[in-house]
Amino acid sequence: MFETLKPPVDPEDCGPEGPEGYDDDLIVLSDADRWAIEQAWQAMEAEQAGMQRISEVDDLDADRALARVEAGQRTINLAQAEQLALAAHWADLHGVVTFAKSVRGGEILVRPGGEGTPQVAEFCRVELAAVLGVSQVSAGSLIADALDLRHRLPALWTRVRTGEVKVWVAHKVAARTRKLSKDAAATVGPEGRAARRHGAVRPAGEGARRRHPARRPRAGRHRHPGGSRRAGCLDRS
Repeated sequence: MFETLKPPVDPEDCGPEGPEGYDDDLIVLSDADRWAIEQAWQAMEAEQAGMQRISEVDDLDADRALARVEAGQRTINLAQAEQLALAAHWADLHGVVTFAKSVRGGEILVRPGGEGTPQVAEFCRVELAAVLGVSQVSAGSLIADALDLRHRLPALWTRVRTGEVKVWVAHKVAARTRKLSKDAAATVGPEGRAARRHGAVRPAGEGARRRHPARRPRAGRHRHPGGSRRAGCLDRS
């Protein structure tokens, strides 16, 4: 469980007393501490690599620039998908409450997602909101969408996890299908399209039809008895 590490020392960094003056005490790290250090180191290396890639942008030709844009978008998709997976896992880690319901002000279990999703501790969204720098409402929505995708929209969830479907599409589908039964939500395909009989996800083209209803005759256009139509003529009879 624990690993004993000796701090590295460079003799050139020692004082006049040389290596003999170096404190040879041992540092004991738990697995959790070691993991946290490794994660921090990897994050720092990733940040440095990202800054280096940005500095190289001006040297790219058109083909390489477009390829970099495509690769970057996929990286963004996968990073956002990982955030969704982490939100679902965070909910799993908070499937019980610390205090009983009878305790005044105590935490209770709630179901942020739709039918068929697990209950989670009411305040688990607070810490998540803090690290993400968003409101508690936004963090709660993230948890709800993640649970809906994992438990109610498996086909879509699979494609989100591989970066094939953008996360914003998954968020929209999860929100629109939340009031449906679990069986009805399961009809949503891997691209976020649902069977029309459920009416939760708008079929392609329906939005355009609603925005552009059937044209009505414009004012000032009058059809005369002879069948001709003259623009701007009003019936004065």
